[in-house]
Amino acid sequence: MSDKNEDYYYELLDKFLAGNITKQESTELRLAAKQDSNLQSTLSNHIEARANIRIAGEADLKKKLMSAYDDLPTKSEKATTQINPFVRWAAIAASVIGLAFGFYYFSPNADPTFQLANHLTEVPALTTRGVQANEFLELWGIAKLNYQNKEYKETIAVCDQLKAFPNQAKAHAGKIAIFKGMTYLQLKQYSAAISHFNQIPENNPLANDAKWYIALTYLDSGDIEKSRALLKEIANDKKHYKHSQATTLLKQL
Repeated sequence: MSDKNEDYYYELLDKFLAGNITKQESTELRLAAKQDSNLQSTLSNHIEARANIRIAGEADLKKKLMSAYDDLPTKSEKATTQINPFVRWAAIAASVIGLAFGFYYFSPNADPTFQLANHLTEVPALTTRGVQANEFLELWGIAKLNYQNKEYKETIAVCDQLKAFPNQAKAHAGKIAIFKGMTYLQLKQYSAAISHFNQIPENNPLANDAKWYIALTYLDSGDIEKSRALLKEIANDKKHYKHSQATTLLKQL
């Protein structure tokens, strides 16, 4: 969790439930819950507790209303439409509990149509020669297998072993940086991901990949403005291989 305590996020959650949370606060709350499973669980329990308190209060009100309803005169009284107190109670309870889902899926800046996996390309392929090269490629293959199995920490560990082959590692530094950046992105370690993508110089053939992945990193982290700026550059560059995808994502933001 960040240096901000749970009470701070409770206050943001209360503002969310009241409908007066700002765009920035909503993004902060959503990202904090996304990046910290313990905080997410704590906030979920807080929402549930709020719902239970509300439900209990409405249940007591329901009993009082039902009791009052039973005492009403039934003769010489103009018929009026009555709202079933139980229906009202159930509706309010459902709306409060429904906010728990709204917190994760419908807060400002949340984009339920964006799925990171749909925009990631394949891990770069390597070709090299020599005895040491075979060992290098073997490690690369293990790292790719770990990545495909979503064992991302293991992927990073194997990629770090590629340093034992300095000649090959230098020759494929760009692809290694892209691969590690992709892996850190999967781990939601956004700063590390961007750091690796930024290792690709502009004159490198992988520069377009790096720019695309940085835009995705900002988008997945919730930094919409930075993501939008990069996506606009890609969308306006008709030679960029992700021109169409960037245009589509911009329409969703």
